[in-house]
Amino acid sequence: VTETSQDIVEASLTGGLFALPGGDVRFSLTGTYRENSFEYDPDPARENGDLIGTLASVPTEGDINVKELGLELLVPILRDTSFAHRLELNLGYRISDYNITGTVHTYRAEAMWSPIRALLLRGGYERATRAPNIGELFSSAQTGQVQFGSPPSGGDPCDVRSSARAGANAAQVRSLCLSTGVPAPIIDLFQYTTVAIASATSGSTALEPETADTITLGAVLTAPFESPWLSGLSVSVDFYDIRIEDVISQVSAVTTLNKCYNLDGSNPQYDPNNVFCQLISRDATGGISVVSTPYLNLGGLRTRGIDLQADWRLDLENTVGLPGRIHLNAVVNFLDSYRVQILPDTPFVEYAGTIDGTQAATTPPIGLPLPDSKVFANFSYSVGEFTAGLRWRHLPSMRDVTSVTRPASPAPGVPSYDIFDANIAWDIGEDYRLSVGVTNLFDEDPPVVGGTLGQTQPGTYDIIGRSFYVATTLRF
Repeated sequence: VTETSQDIVEASLTGGLFALPGGDVRFSLTGTYRENSFEYDPDPARENGDLIGTLASVPTEGDINVKELGLELLVPILRDTSFAHRLELNLGYRISDYNITGTVHTYRAEAMWSPIRALLLRGGYERATRAPNIGELFSSAQTGQVQFGSPPSGGDPCDVRSSARAGANAAQVRSLCLSTGVPAPIIDLFQYTTVAIASATSGSTALEPETADTITLGAVLTAPFESPWLSGLSVSVDFYDIRIEDVISQVSAVTTLNKCYNLDGSNPQYDPNNVFCQLISRDATGGISVVSTPYLNLGGLRTRGIDLQADWRLDLENTVGLPGRIHLNAVVNFLDSYRVQILPDTPFVEYAGTIDGTQAATTPPIGLPLPDSKVFANFSYSVGEFTAGLRWRHLPSMRDVTSVTRPASPAPGVPSYDIFDANIAWDIGEDYRLSVGVTNLFDEDPPVVGGTLGQTQPGTYDIIGRSFYVATTLRF
């Protein structure tokens, strides 16, 4: 039984301060108190370790609270002048006092300048923090199974069939396997035949808040043209650069193995006292009993890219003399970089263009696919009460994350992936809408992720296949 509760008390004050050429300077002052409590009581069978395939789990409880004071200012500097249709600043500051992790400060400054009505330029800087949540602080050890494949490209690096035992550093790997628990009499015969290992996640009250610095620069262009072909066009483009320190996360069990046994260069001395080797426990037979994956303040994360959005509305009657209207909307993300630093003072490693076949929601790279680009586009045609639409979702080909974590023996990547959805809607009067649609129109199969048949990422790819739906909407 898990019980969580939250109590919130908040007060706010808003109003105007004084006038500027662009309008009144306005403020918002907010004070907040929040308290979260958590209690976990496992079943006696779980607490005693009587369930096959699980480790013992102990009761745990805790509470956190925070007192916050925040101030926001809207500063309209100019409006309707010769070089500024609009110029304004948005400023913010907040101080937060957490009972466990201490006091943190966050702040932001954003500027918006519209030299002409059709063009808006924007940019900003923000310092943000994320304190550890109650689960990351107090959760007791929870076990689960993690797929890690089979030799030679996957599995236990100490398995004699593993590529690690046959490479140029085979002797060092053999010695490290002995030091980390594989018995000497079987070291040259050792095989670990299962394709999954147990991992144990636990919280820690030693965690500190994450901090992030975000820089954004962008522009929005609304077509100033009177031509019916272009008057409905608008385009926005935004650059972002995000840098996070003291990331609260876990090092996945698979990554821990790769780093302990130097499959990615993290332990060049093949030291059994390496921080990652200390997280691996083996039984008397040399098999991996559990890999600990506690919540830690890891190193950092750096990412940057560009978001592009375009909207185009076209009245066909005013352009080609046909009835109806078309609408095209496209959102594209270009990921330039996604670098992860596992621990402080270690190098940042680039993960852009990869997908994590382990599906582990931990760093690196937090279990997400990180395509170099992705596209989400909608096309619709409407006439009278009827609307027909087609949606396109595109992901490019990606390398498997093992091309970074163990470059000597990476798993296969995934091909590009395209899904099309179609729908038709009929407005019945002003109050009803009937919709009929098909998802995954061409019944595209999800790609195999990680090189293991049957393994994919359900959150990324469609595992259901072609499906149909009927929906009604009532407005009242």
